[in-house]
Amino acid sequence: MTTQTAPKSCSYVGQVSAYDVNGSTQMYTSHKNLQADQINVMKNQALKLGANVIVVGVHQTTYMKRREGTLLVDTHNMSGNAYVCPANALNRITESNLSDMTDNQ
Repeated sequence: MTTQTAPKSCSYVGQVSAYDVNGSTQMYTSHKNLQADQINVMKNQALKLGANVIVVGVHQTTYMKRREGTLLVDTHNMSGNAYVCPANALNRITESNLSDMTDNQ
């Protein structure tokens, strides 16, 4: 998983995405756990497409304020494009730290 542009030698095979509303499909949990779940969902979708690289385009998290004033992750959304890349192109792709990408904090 990366935020880099896929090398030209890679072939686009489809879009992958994951979305969750905290407390809706699981117990309330941390942002870290939601993100890990979303990454796994996207990797599984990419695997079904035969992809070996995901270029993440959207990574959004929204928060809701609790009565006592603390923030709780409300929604978490990720999407990206899946590619099949030859082995020699994989060396040029750097895995991204997705926690640095969150844009709605």
